[in-house]
Amino acid sequence: MRVEIRGLSKRYGRRTVLDGVSLSIEPGEFLAILGPSGAGKSTLLSAVAGLLAPDAGRIDLDGLIANDPAIRIPPSSRKVGMVFQNLALWPHLSVEKHLSFVAPGEDPTPLLARFGLGPLRKALPAQLSGGEAQRLALARALAGNPRILLLDEPLGSLDRPLRDRLAQEIASLHASSGTTTILVTHDYDEALRLSGRVAVLAEGRVEQVGSPEEVYRRPATRRVAELTGPVSFVPAPDGREYALRPDEIRLVESGEGEAEVAAARFASGRWRIQVRFRGTLLEADSPVAMRFGVRVAVSWSEACSRVPGREGPPGG
Repeated sequence: MRVEIRGLSKRYGRRTVLDGVSLSIEPGEFLAILGPSGAGKSTLLSAVAGLLAPDAGRIDLDGLIANDPAIRIPPSSRKVGMVFQNLALWPHLSVEKHLSFVAPGEDPTPLLARFGLGPLRKALPAQLSGGEAQRLALARALAGNPRILLLDEPLGSLDRPLRDRLAQEIASLHASSGTTTILVTHDYDEALRLSGRVAVLAEGRVEQVGSPEEVYRRPATRRVAELTGPVSFVPAPDGREYALRPDEIRLVESGEGEAEVAAARFASGRWRIQVRFRGTLLEADSPVAMRFGVRVAVSWSEACSRVPGREGPPGG
């Protein structure tokens, strides 16, 4: 299903939650909406699902204006499956009845087997572990063969090993089903590794849309750079700032170097070195550890991304 969002706005009292959001999601695409808490991500997802009405703008589902009062496609007719941030499981229903309620008349066994829930089919939500509850929420969202899958922070409450396993399941599920999928998350790692495109949302507005590589390597703004991964900023000659990722900064030990090692830590198979450089702290990847206080020369390519500085773009 194709989803077209045009000029969507939503206010709660004096607070603007969505401010003219426009996005196009192609059939079968996996789009991640990345942003901090309060950016409007969950509100946008709820509007697509039909769970709340926007104040302005429109949502087209395969060319039909879903929120047009004359048409008004209700949530039950939108063919949407949704995993809520708090899971919203029904405490009085067993695992298998969660699926039967959504898709009455269909045998839940294949879906239970797919998510490893077969032995737990009679269990209630209170008897499930965090990972099992998360898998049930995902299985329920898929019952009834939705044409759009909406995922609201589906991995946020899990510890790292469980998050990694469920992320693999979500990626495999999308690859095999081709269901149009929209994921909202505040975690840049989830957004970049799961999706085909990323929309960065901040203060109710879309700051940039692009492939994971584009938003990471060529952020449009300082805020996009900060939201998409570790980054260090250094003033550029044109009044903008270099937005340097750790793997773009080169460090060489040198008694004449103008930077000094402030810290070193080992993570994910590499050393992350923090250096003091021109009044700021930079983070760089290194194949080897570096001792505290050692002088180093710092360099990077002129082709590295630049973003408008804190004072905005230069005039002229």
